Amino acid sequence: MFVDAEFLADLADPRPLLLAIKRRCLSTGETVLFSAPRRGAPQWCWSAKEFKALLALCGFVLTDQDGTADRRFLSATLSEESYRLHLGKLGIRDSLSGSTQLLVTSEDATIVPTGGIGTYTKMRKSLDPMLPVLYCNFEVGRRPSDSRTFWPEDLLGSICKESFIEGLGLVEAVRVLLMLLPNLRLVEFQDYQSLGFRLVQSKATAGLPSDLTLRVLLHGGVDYVKHGIQDDAAANYSLLEAALAARDAFIYANVDEAVSPSRYLGRLLEEEFGYAVRNLRTAPLPFVFDGPETVAHYGPIRRIAFLGKYNTLKGWPDFLKAIRALAEHDQLHGIKEICSIAPGVPPEADAAQLARIASYVPLHLNHEQFLTRLVEYVPDTLFVIPSRGENYPYLALEQVLLGTRFVAYGSGGLPEVIGEADYVEQFCCAPNAADLAERMGQVLRMQADDHGRIAHDLKCRARARQDDINKAWSALPSAEVGLGPVLEGPDVSVVVPFYNTPIRYIEELLASIEGSTLRPSEVIFVDDGSGASAARDLADLIAATGSALRLRVAQQSNGGLAAARNRGLAESRSAFTFLIDSDDLLLPSTLQDCWAAMMRDPQLLVCTGFGLYFSDAASLPDTPKLQRQGVFWKPLGIPEARSVSLFQNNYMAANAMVRTEGLRRSGGWDDTDWSMWEDWALFNRLAWSGKRFLLLPAPGFLYRNTPGSMSKTYSRYFARRRLVRSLPMMSRLDANTVMSLVANGGGSAAAVLPLTSYEAELLSLMRRALARPKLRRMAAWTYRRLSALRRRILMLRSLR
Repeated sequence: MFVDAEFLADLADPRPLLLAIKRRCLSTGETVLFSAPRRGAPQWCWSAKEFKALLALCGFVLTDQDGTADRRFLSATLSEESYRLHLGKLGIRDSLSGSTQLLVTSEDATIVPTGGIGTYTKMRKSLDPMLPVLYCNFEVGRRPSDSRTFWPEDLLGSICKESFIEGLGLVEAVRVLLMLLPNLRLVEFQDYQSLGFRLVQSKATAGLPSDLTLRVLLHGGVDYVKHGIQDDAAANYSLLEAALAARDAFIYANVDEAVSPSRYLGRLLEEEFGYAVRNLRTAPLPFVFDGPETVAHYGPIRRIAFLGKYNTLKGWPDFLKAIRALAEHDQLHGIKEICSIAPGVPPEADAAQLARIASYVPLHLNHEQFLTRLVEYVPDTLFVIPSRGENYPYLALEQVLLGTRFVAYGSGGLPEVIGEADYVEQFCCAPNAADLAERMGQVLRMQADDHGRIAHDLKCRARARQDDINKAWSALPSAEVGLGPVLEGPDVSVVVPFYNTPIRYIEELLASIEGSTLRPSEVIFVDDGSGASAARDLADLIAATGSALRLRVAQQSNGGLAAARNRGLAESRSAFTFLIDSDDLLLPSTLQDCWAAMMRDPQLLVCTGFGLYFSDAASLPDTPKLQRQGVFWKPLGIPEARSVSLFQNNYMAANAMVRTEGLRRSGGWDDTDWSMWEDWALFNRLAWSGKRFLLLPAPGFLYRNTPGSMSKTYSRYFARRRLVRSLPMMSRLDANTVMSLVANGGGSAAAVLPLTSYEAELLSLMRRALARPKLRRMAAWTYRRLSALRRRILMLRSLR
C-alpha cells in the first residue's frame, strides 16, 4: 500500500483514513509505504519531521527508506504485539488493543460512591477487563488512573462541562479513542441527562463511522424520573427538562440499538410517553456479588431499616407515614431501633419524628461499610425499600442475593429483579404509604423461621439466575449496522445575500471559499438593492478576482434577507445549495462536512455545523482555541426541539446547506417583510411539517459578531408575527395565543421573568467560575464537609 502525505494533509481530518490503514495492517500484517516531501509546500501543514512523529504517535513502527532529493519514504508496519507495546508506553492497559466496546458514562462506583449507573459501570468493568471507559463526570477531580479509564482532560486538555457535553468535546473524545483503540466497533452510553445526544447526532450527519454501533442503555431519562416522583411539580417540564426530553426523543429514534434492563421501562417509554425506541431489547443488568456470606439464622425482628435516599422518588415520605401509622396502631412494640441507610442526612424534623417512636440512627456508609452493616443486621432486621417505579433497582437485587428480609414497592422493574411472582405478591405492595404500612405489619407478624427460610431459598435461586445473566452480558451481541452509501460527485452552489457589505468582508469570504476542501460549482451573490457604490465595488471585485471559482451576481430590489435567500435558492443550478451571510466565513471543511451529511441521509433537507464567533479575520488563532473554549451558540439542532422552540430558538443558524429542490417545494423563507428571525420561522415550519434537518456537532462556519446585525436593530413585534405565521398546524390566533402563554407562563405567578443586566452578569460570572476545575472541586469539597458535619451533629443528638 502506498500513501502520499500531501493527500492526507489535504483531508479535512486525516484520522479516519489513518484508522482504516491501522486496521488493515493489524489484520493483514501488510507494510505501508508513506511518501512525504522533504520541504513542505506553503499550504502543507506538516514538516517531514512532524509527519514522522504523527505516524509514530499512531503506533506505526517506522523505517526510513531510500528517497529522492525532494521526497522522503517511510515504511510502516503494525502488529498486535507492537501495538500493545505502544499502548503500554502511553500508560494505557495493553490488553485494550483488542477492545471492541467503549463505555461512556457519567458515573463509576470504582471511582466515587454513586447510584445505579455507577454500579452498572463497576459491574461491566468487573466482567470485562478489556472494557475501556470514558468517564464524563466534571464534578469529580482527576484520580489516579487504572490504565483503562479515560478522563476528558486526558484526551482534549482543559475543557469545561458545557463545551464537552453540549459542544464539540464528547464527539472529539470518541474520535480520539477510535484512533487510539482501532478495534472499537461499539460505543455504549446511558440516557441519563441525554449524555450521548451529540454522539447520535454526529453519526446521523456522517461525523462518526457508519460501521460504528451506538447503543443507549435506558436507565434514567427525564420522563422516567418524573414518572417515578409523581407529584404536582413532576407534571410540568422546566425549560431544561423539555430540552432533555427532546434530546431523549432524538436519541431513542436514531440510535442503532437500545437496551432496557426491564420490560417495564421499555413499555413505559413507548406506551406512556410515546417515544419511538429503535431496536429495543430487554437485558437484565449484570451484577457481580462480592459481599460477605450471610448466616442462615433468622431471629425476631428488632430493627427496621430504610434503604434509599431522602426524597420522594425513593419513598422517604411514605416510609415516615408508614412508621407513624404502625406506631399509632401499636404494631412496633418489639422494635428497638429504626435506622436509615442513605446518602446525606435526613431533615431534622423527620429525624425528630422517628426518634420519638424508637431509637433512631441515620447512617451514611460507603458500599463496603454498607455490606458489612447488612450482614450484621440480617438476623434481626426488616429492610424497607419504598422506591417508586425504578427500572432495575440494584439495591433490591443486592437484598435478594444477600438473603435479607425486606419489604418493597412492587412497582417499576422490581418484580423482574426478584423474578418470582409469589414472592412479589407476599412481600411487595402498591406504591403508597397505607399499603406499605399494611404490608410491613403483616411481615412483622410472621414467624421468624418461616420468613427466614423463604428469604434463604430465594437467595439461592437468585444467585444461580444472576450467574446466567452475567454470562449473557459477557457475550451480548450488538445490532448489525451497514456501511454508508456510495457517494456521488459533489454538486454544490454557494449563495451569498449581499446588501452594502464592506468589500473587505467579501474578499475574506471569497478567500475562505477558495480554501474549501470541496470546490463549489458556482458562487452566486444576490445583490438585494445595494447602493450604487457598493454594487460597483462588488462588480469590480468579481471582475478583478483571478479565481477558479465561477462567480455571478443576481440583482433585485431591496426585499430583505429572506427574499435574497429565496432568490439565491431560485438561481441555484446545483442539487445542494449552501447559503452564507456576506460578512461570515466558511471553514475549509464546511461544504465537505455538510455534503457528506446530506449523502448519509437522503431525507435530510437542511444541515449545518456550529457557528464560531469572531470579530476580525486577522485576529483568528491558528489553534483550535475557538472550538475548545466553546464560545458559540449550542442549540439542539433537531426537529424534536419544536416545542422547546416555541419559547426560544433551539434549532440552528441560517448559514446552512439545503437540498435545493426540496426546500423550494417546502416554500423557502417567509419574505413577507424585512423583520428578523426568518431562520427561526423557517425551521419552525419545517419541524411542525415533519421535515428533517440536523445540526452537525462540528465547527461549521465563522460567524462575525457585529453590533449592527438584524437581531440587534429590528423590531421584535414583526419578528414575532413571522413566527406565528410559521406554525402550520393551527390558526394564527391559536398560534399567537400559545406562544404568548408559553412566553408568559400562562400569566401565573410562575411566569418567566427576565433577568436584569446585573443578574445576568452575576450568573455568567458564577458559571465561568464553576467551569474552572479547582474552584468546582473547592465548592464540592466545602459541600461534602458541611454535609458530614451536619450528619455528625444529627447523630450526636440521636444518642442523647
